[in-house]
Amino acid sequence: MPEHKWAELSDEEKNILVRKCAGWTSKMLNTGIHHQKELCWHEPGGNGWMVPGSSFPDYVNDLNSIHNVISKLSSVDYACYGDNLEVVVGFDSNTKLWSEYRKLIEATSDQQSEAFVLTMEKLNESNGS
Repeated sequence: MPEHKWAELSDEEKNILVRKCAGWTSKMLNTGIHHQKELCWHEPGGNGWMVPGSSFPDYVNDLNSIHNVISKLSSVDYACYGDNLEVVVGFDSNTKLWSEYRKLIEATSDQQSEAFVLTMEKLNESNGS
């Protein structure tokens, strides 16, 4: 990963990376009675801004949440994601052992989140973003 090491990040930091890669936008907005500025998030296609304390998707601990994001990848991007998932889980493509395929089938939401972030970072690099 270009700017971070996945294993060293907290779950919240990982979730923020997934959120950003999934197209969420963030902005400092005045909230509360005292109009203090807080970091708020807007989900693509969502209604309004989510303030701190809102119920955000927990991509790294919830398979349904990360699958929802991954399912929106194009077939070409999904192939790149598959390649990254192989790296993340330590898949050995030179073997035909069932135990190797189980690594992919049983990838955790954390592993899938890491592969998604790697994919989006690579795609953004290749697009010059």
